[in-house]
Amino acid sequence: MEIVSMQFFMALGSIILLDILLGGDNAVVIAMAANKLPADLRRKAILIGTGGAVVIPDEEESLQPQAWVRLLHEHRVSLWNSVPALGQLLADAAAEGEGQPLPLRLAIFSGDWIPQSLPPRLKQLVPGIRVMAMGGATEASIWSNFH
Repeated sequence: MEIVSMQFFMALGSIILLDILLGGDNAVVIAMAANKLPADLRRKAILIGTGGAVVIPDEEESLQPQAWVRLLHEHRVSLWNSVPALGQLLADAAAEGEGQPLPLRLAIFSGDWIPQSLPPRLKQLVPGIRVMAMGGATEASIWSNFH
């Protein structure tokens, strides 16, 4: 197993960027990753340390997109950060459900190709959401480029 070391200030820079993108509101994010990578844990620790919150689904909920929708509403989750495939599952579940739009303000996708249909679909389901593609070399920062 290879472990990538990252300086604290590099991870903090990414969290500050998120704070700016969310307009200064403290972000609430749902933990979709298994927290096995140091970068995942570091991001969550810094987010909490800067006034944000992390919603952690239990093992069963983490496998059920309808549970994600419920948790997003229940905890007023403002930030979604995942691979695009999970974003598509979320959009499918949100479209199937009846009720109010998701509380998300920002969706970030990285780690894979993003289908061209995903951003407009999310914008239809969540009025006012910002959808971003982010990436870069993990050893340089959490994200070093975005679109």
